[in-house]
Amino acid sequence: MTLILFDSKVDRMKKAIQQMPTPVRLPPDLKKWLMHESVEHENGNLNREIVRRLDESRTRQLAREARSGAASQPAPLAPTPGQ
Repeated sequence: MTLILFDSKVDRMKKAIQQMPTPVRLPPDLKKWLMHESVEHENGNLNREIVRRLDESRTRQLAREARSGAASQPAPLAPTPGQ
């Protein structure tokens, strides 16, 4: 007898969100340069190169914020007129 476990609806939704494409329009010269860089970094994949660079940028930003003691919370919204 084989027992098949099904993911919960929430798990399926999380997986779908994680795999949804995020279309970004790149100028042709930037796209060409990133493709060249992806080959230089031996991954040969534009998507992986973009993700790698964004991840590096996030890491640097979080480190800067930690050093400066800046909170990573968004600034409070200004009150709307009449409040």
